[in-house]
Amino acid sequence: MDIRGYQPVYQPDEEEVRNAAAALNSASRPLFFIGGGVHISGAASLFTEIAEEQEIPVVSSLMGISAIPSTHPLYLGMIGMHGTFPANNAVSETDLLFSIGVRFDDRATGNLEKFAPKARIVHVDIDPTSIARNVPVDISVVGDAKETLQRLKVSLIKQERSSWFELIETWKSEGSMRNGEHNDPGAVTPENVNQGTCWLLEGQDNQLKKLFCLETLSGSPVVPLQVHHRNLEKTCIHHLLRVYTLDKSGTHGQLLMQWCTRHLL
Repeated sequence: MDIRGYQPVYQPDEEEVRNAAAALNSASRPLFFIGGGVHISGAASLFTEIAEEQEIPVVSSLMGISAIPSTHPLYLGMIGMHGTFPANNAVSETDLLFSIGVRFDDRATGNLEKFAPKARIVHVDIDPTSIARNVPVDISVVGDAKETLQRLKVSLIKQERSSWFELIETWKSEGSMRNGEHNDPGAVTPENVNQGTCWLLEGQDNQLKKLFCLETLSGSPVVPLQVHHRNLEKTCIHHLLRVYTLDKSGTHGQLLMQWCTRHLL
């Protein structure tokens, strides 16, 4: 497709990639932050391979969910106002936030003065107007995410970061209690409903998963389903079940809870 006035640069500058690789190699508490650009570029598999080789934890935006499997031990969850406890703590403590294909929208960053306060920020994006638009960055790489990751991979050197992972494990443990994972499994809570929905679809074929949809007028109940889903990918929340809610409460919300109680719990 040829769009006049929009000619993206797919191949990143080699010096920019070297600078980004050097920053990642020297970081003691690095953190990958991935967004929808990883999906669009088809870089999900390559990204997961790099994260595993380098043993670097990963957080995502809403659009970045499933670029790395949600059950992967390196994945800490989504960040921001609807994010997980481990993911948000990792952003606050990282010394290098390596961001790929993200917009840094306000729901992810919150108060910019308190966002990643200890970190240098690397931003990889194919659109140069997106870089440093919302958050100042220290190193920018303009280019396609997949092309950039292919060049980045050969320059990375695995480092020992056991203390970083020990800290992350404490957040995971505390976060599981904060998220109600130890509550009465028979209680009708948003967490249990979401987990029950995922349990119902787990093991089904992909076509059936893609038929499942939770649709709302406000959009707010969709986010917890994304946060708590396990093996379901983002595209699974699609077409079949149309449940309209005015918010987390109200008549339609109560109907949703009754349906889930009857069929899921």
